[in-house]
Amino acid sequence: LLEDLTDGYGPAMFAIHQPTAFPCQVAVRYLNRGPPGPGIGTVQVIRHDGNGNVTVDDRPFVLQKDGVTIPLGAIER
Repeated sequence: LLEDLTDGYGPAMFAIHQPTAFPCQVAVRYLNRGPPGPGIGTVQVIRHDGNGNVTVDDRPFVLQKDGVTIPLGAIER
């Protein structure tokens, strides 16, 4: 977790610089919805292959209840 923003709209960012375990499971969890209401966003899986090629895999979500976790699939090698 690069920075944990708990007040406002985020963003929350994670970085895995040298992943060793695949597949990696991706999920989002809504801890406390608060005044803003539903949590609407997109997880972006951004990959750089070390040769100048970048890919972006968007995984949108909507969270409406506290304590809910939504699986967003796996990241394959």
